[in-house]
Amino acid sequence: MKEQPIISRVLKKLLDFMEIWIPVVTFALMFLVFVVAIFFRYVLNHPLTWPYELSIILFIWTILFGAGYAKREDSHVVFSVVYDRMSPPTQRASRIVAELIVLFAFIIGFQASTSYILFWKTLKTPALRISFDIVFFPYIVFMLLMIGRSAYNLFFDIRSILRKGVRE
Repeated sequence: MKEQPIISRVLKKLLDFMEIWIPVVTFALMFLVFVVAIFFRYVLNHPLTWPYELSIILFIWTILFGAGYAKREDSHVVFSVVYDRMSPPTQRASRIVAELIVLFAFIIGFQASTSYILFWKTLKTPALRISFDIVFFPYIVFMLLMIGRSAYNLFFDIRSILRKGVRE
């Protein structure tokens, strides 16, 4: 059996870390912070401000990193009623059009989004004093993941046209 090149293995481990493990850890932390907030508010009758803020930050990180995994597994919401009735070449064409739209939208918005997020580095969250560029940094990673995954899917759909095959 042919062994994968080291670059492929490292990239897969990096993607797994970003798309699986970061969302798992941030979701677990978000749940823990939520329980702490409930305990302090209702048991000790001493509400805290930082759990709410941290849970929002962790939610942002969970969603944006987890969306990369959803894209990898093609598990986003789709309108399959129409798509499933299409012929395989029409399905391929609709996938190519959809991936092109996503790819160009993220490429066009990448520079402006990155600049805007970096602009926020001077401001900090009220309770924890975390810089807003750190809070929203996952959006940059999310955009890069979407660009990469869309380009990857587009490559295989175009290659299937050139080879006269259909990607399932």
